[in-house]
Amino acid sequence: MPPQDAPVSPLCALCREFADDVIRFAFTQPDEYPASSRRWLKDRAFDCGYLPWKDGFRHHDDLASLAASAQAGCALCCIVHNELAPFGPDDCKGFVVFHPFSNFTFRFRDSPSMQFRPAPWIEQPRLYEFCQRHSRLPGVTFEDPAFWRGHIDPWRGSHAIPGDGASEDVFETARWWLKSCVETHGDVCKRPVAPLPRRVVDVGVDDSCNPSLYISAGEYEPCAILTHCWGGGIPFKTTKATLQHRIKGMEVSQLPKNFQDAVAITRRLGLRYVWIDALCIIQDDPADWRREAAKMADIYAAGTVTISALDSPSSETGILHRRQALPEVVLSSEYTVRRQPRTFERVLADCPLNTRSWCLQEKLLSPALLHFGSQQIFWECRYQKTPEVAPTVHPKYNPPVGVRPFMGVEKYVPPEGPFWALWYDVVEAFSMRDLTFVTDKLPAIAGVGARFRQQNGGGTYAAGLWVEDLAQGICWGPAWDHLRLPARKAAGFDRCEVLRKPSVAIAPSWSWASVDGRVSFFASNGPWDFTILSVDMVDHDDLMAERSRGTLTIQGRFARVWYLPDSHAADVHQNIGRLVLKDDGNVYFTGAMLDLERDKKKECWAMVASARGPGSFTGFLLFEEQGSHFVRIGFCNEQRTLTVDMDKFAEMTITVV
Repeated sequence: MPPQDAPVSPLCALCREFADDVIRFAFTQPDEYPASSRRWLKDRAFDCGYLPWKDGFRHHDDLASLAASAQAGCALCCIVHNELAPFGPDDCKGFVVFHPFSNFTFRFRDSPSMQFRPAPWIEQPRLYEFCQRHSRLPGVTFEDPAFWRGHIDPWRGSHAIPGDGASEDVFETARWWLKSCVETHGDVCKRPVAPLPRRVVDVGVDDSCNPSLYISAGEYEPCAILTHCWGGGIPFKTTKATLQHRIKGMEVSQLPKNFQDAVAITRRLGLRYVWIDALCIIQDDPADWRREAAKMADIYAAGTVTISALDSPSSETGILHRRQALPEVVLSSEYTVRRQPRTFERVLADCPLNTRSWCLQEKLLSPALLHFGSQQIFWECRYQKTPEVAPTVHPKYNPPVGVRPFMGVEKYVPPEGPFWALWYDVVEAFSMRDLTFVTDKLPAIAGVGARFRQQNGGGTYAAGLWVEDLAQGICWGPAWDHLRLPARKAAGFDRCEVLRKPSVAIAPSWSWASVDGRVSFFASNGPWDFTILSVDMVDHDDLMAERSRGTLTIQGRFARVWYLPDSHAADVHQNIGRLVLKDDGNVYFTGAMLDLERDKKKECWAMVASARGPGSFTGFLLFEEQGSHFVRIGFCNEQRTLTVDMDKFAEMTITVV
């Protein structure tokens, strides 16, 4: 990330010609090339793969000439050589071609490995982009009225990224995003009118003030919220013994680095208060923790903005730091070419914050988040997602109907509800994440449950599921990774999640919360071939229960079966078994997934879950008899339609614990 006054990079004659032409063409593929531009190639063979190459510029003739130019000091040749040389001389065949008009990429013309791009859902290699050298609109400052008149400058591509994450340019962009969201996004991003949380950190008016813990008196003031990874114990937190000391004031230097930066960010956004869980909840007071944790839905929903520490794995890592450098070449006084930063979706998928269960709730409930990543900041609200490299480009979600109750869940639902499928999307995302304390599993999603019930128009909670849609809710199983797409749930491809038994029993066996690991809800909307006659819960409708106990009484069709593991599976992730009816070994169902011990043969019961026409069905719930009760041990997601003698299944009424 060269400074804006850095000199133009040294370029060889070919790279100079390429750069001058692309700038002259305004980075848009022309219909015809000037006669003087003889190196531009129009060839239908370049339009291949999922993303078209479009026209190409003929560069160096072979690997040796590319290497010589890089060694002689051409900055762009050096980048290209570093990217392509690892393929090896046997794969670097033909001449080098630059393709600048879709995404800027390059390849050897006759290299088989470089001919086609992989599938579009896989991160693309060797993608670069042309950027303006300024990091915000030229000559426009935060105070300039042009910022608030919807001004969009003619450049629609990327901007420079300041190398320092704490630079004023970064915060000019962040303040603009926040102001635009609050003032122009209307009801889509409207924050509820709510008083400050019970305790907040007062950051003061400037850096000369020490922050202090403030006991609010019901004031209606803007407030930032921090979402971050604890990364283990935090030495500086509020306890019964330290509460009064926190109220009197806190030395900034004594705070964990994440908290120091959260204080600085809050001030630079123009806000006075920030809510930080470790400081605003008394950590050794169970009653205070339970009371304040139960309010998290309201706290995050009413926050002006949530400060998201994406790439900080612990409280001591910090949020504001030098950015991760990207290969970049200065082409002219106005433009550079730079490797594309990671997309927002890729950053979210890989960042430490995305591994923590509590942090999902904080994201889902917030009206707007300012994400701090290792390469750039991102803005996310219910109206838009915007990266720092393109701060004035606003791709809208713009749902035609319905509402978007949870941030980051790409599902629109009718405003009148009910929308149970939304809950299953949330649980699937939640189950991917980790907890420090196993007993936090249900409390860590309680705030989302409270908001869901409010948006859904009601619902009776039972161990992480909803009684009104429990037939669908108990049809879960280990999640599939299909072609690196977690949303795909087709059995038979790639890897199946290995679930684990928690060290402490958290929920009944029929609830997804009874296991650790990523789950998916397979069956969809029935028709169901069983009936839940009653639900009896010890902790009736308690969202904050740390341990949930209860039974289901189910009437359905059952048969004794053998579960047979796949003896040829390469590993446990691919061990998907089948079910064989005990008295007819020739009839079986594939796609059987035990929650635990998938590699062991087991005698068990099968229950028809979802029937599709007379004698054919696609889903089983598996139960193991335990005294007079049954325990769920797995799920079968049969993908084929089979005709089965239903006389093999008998009507029964059972109790599942």
